[in-house]
Amino acid sequence: TSHSPHTPRAPHTPRSALRAMVHRYCTFALENPRRFRLMFGVERIVGPREDSPRHPVWLVLGAWEEALAALPADRPGQVGAEQDALLLWSALHGIVTIAMALPYEVDRRGLIQRADELLDRIVAG
Repeated sequence: TSHSPHTPRAPHTPRSALRAMVHRYCTFALENPRRFRLMFGVERIVGPREDSPRHPVWLVLGAWEEALAALPADRPGQVGAEQDALLLWSALHGIVTIAMALPYEVDRRGLIQRADELLDRIVAG
């Protein structure tokens, strides 16, 4: 993408990359509502525990963990990349799912704003 000389370009940092992931999660859900529901809304099938590490949910959680682990280690309120990732993803998923379940058009800007506020709380500093 090109930027005009008057458009400041945000530096690419681990935090900006994480924010982009959060925004993309919201955008994907809004642009692909059926696919989003299928990914997470299917009937739960119980399988052998030894198959658990191969479940796709761990790939998604791992991507959130990686993104959070790239942030500075001395963030106030930091618990750890694993716990922070689970909190971020589950809360973000809840915000998106609730917005999509309401009986009227989703306020895209409002959804992104709530997602940004969530991210700012989790990665305070």
